[in-house]
Order: sequence, then C-alpha cells, then structure tokens
Amino acid sequence: MAPLGAMFFEGKEEKKKEKKKKKKKKKEEKKEKKEKKEKKEKKEKKEKKEKKEKKEKKEK
Repeated sequence: MAPLGAMFFEGKEEKKKEKKKKKKKKKEEKKEKKEKKEKKEKKEKKEKKEKKEKKEKKEK
C-alpha cells in the first residue's frame, strides 16, 4: 500500500484536475451563451430592418 502522504497528494491532484475541468466547462458554457445571445440580436436586427424596408415600400 502506498504511504499516506502519497495517497493524499494523489487526491489533491485529482481535485485540481476536477476543478480545471469544471472551470473549462463553465467557460465554454459562458461562451455558448454569448454566441446564442449575439445570434439572437443579429436576427432581431435583421427582422427590424426587413420590417422597416417593407414599411417604406408600402408608403411609396
């Protein structure tokens, strides 16, 4: 059996890895959210522009 100190150290390393994974996952989720938001805003802008153009055509 490995000495207690080595086991403790291995446990610490595992926790570090887990923390890194969680952080990375969080970062990626944040990025995805941002991209979704930007896509939505672009879509809304496009729709507004199209509505405006249709309105102007009607007025002519």
